[in-house]
Amino acid sequence: MPGEFVSVIREDQQGRLWIGTGHGAVIWQQDSLKVISLDELAGTQQVFDFYLDEIKQQTWMATDRGIVRYDGQNQDMMLLGYEQG
Repeated sequence: MPGEFVSVIREDQQGRLWIGTGHGAVIWQQDSLKVISLDELAGTQQVFDFYLDEIKQQTWMATDRGIVRYDGQNQDMMLLGYEQG
């Protein structure tokens, strides 16, 4: 698990746990962890909260640099920060 600080844990309809930390996000499913590094998005690291959009398979993350949209289908991320409004 990245970092020592956990700020939020949410469970989606598939039973996966989305964990926000001081160093990105983690998806925990059964016995496996998938780390989602946000370093490439302007140094974003701290994840404070999640909104799980099950219909569009998108996860919205509230971070220290703005909102990050994570597309679960193609694993693409987009930062919506101060510059984007």
